[in-house]
Amino acid sequence: MNDIERDKIENPKPLTLEKLRSRIGCTIWIDTGEIIFQEQMIGKWAILTDITNIPTEAFWFTGSVRGFSDINYGVTWLAYDHKPKD
Repeated sequence: MNDIERDKIENPKPLTLEKLRSRIGCTIWIDTGEIIFQEQMIGKWAILTDITNIPTEAFWFTGSVRGFSDINYGVTWLAYDHKPKD
């Protein structure tokens, strides 16, 4: 593993919405920071299962009871390919 690959794993950057849209069926790290959202979704691995567009774009993950809004992305939640360091 080279330094660039190691840095991507050790210091991951949030996925852009464009990249997140291409990850259906993939495991993603969901981070809602200090906000308690949907009880179990404070920080965990989940699979992106669907994206809906009613009334706004929403991302659905395993274990979520409602979608995560694209409007709130970067405000109340972020998604990563790798778990960020604490």
